[in-house]
Amino acid sequence: MFNKILRQLLIMLGVASVLAVGIGALVAGLPGVYGALLALGLSALFVLTTVIVMRATAAQPVYIASAAALGSWFVKVLIVFGVLLLVRDTDFYHRGVFVFTLIPLILVSSIIEMKGVAGARVMYVDPTQRPDPNRRPKRRGLFRK
Repeated sequence: MFNKILRQLLIMLGVASVLAVGIGALVAGLPGVYGALLALGLSALFVLTTVIVMRATAAQPVYIASAAALGSWFVKVLIVFGVLLLVRDTDFYHRGVFVFTLIPLILVSSIIEMKGVAGARVMYVDPTQRPDPNRRPKRRGLFRK
């Protein structure tokens, strides 16, 4: 599952990088290219680290994988806010190209991740647990005793 999601995200980033840098260069010249590259870098940081963390914790219990996902998300948000604070007063990138590159990347990557997770096989029963031979099943309905 993770390999498929990773492959689709890498293809998305490759196609988006060609389109975004080309459109950014046509729209705003060099600042447009920088805006596209900044958006591509931030989205690559977000989507690729999510897949890497989930792949690394796939064999762990759910609470460990969830904690790792939440912790990595928190660190990524801090990095994004730090980058945005660093570049907010600069004029080397085109803000419009940055925004119109970042929003479609977020939407498409979210769709790819949701499709991958929705198609995953999830175990509902723990096969390591054995039923208690002394436990009688509860009777329900008309014939309870």
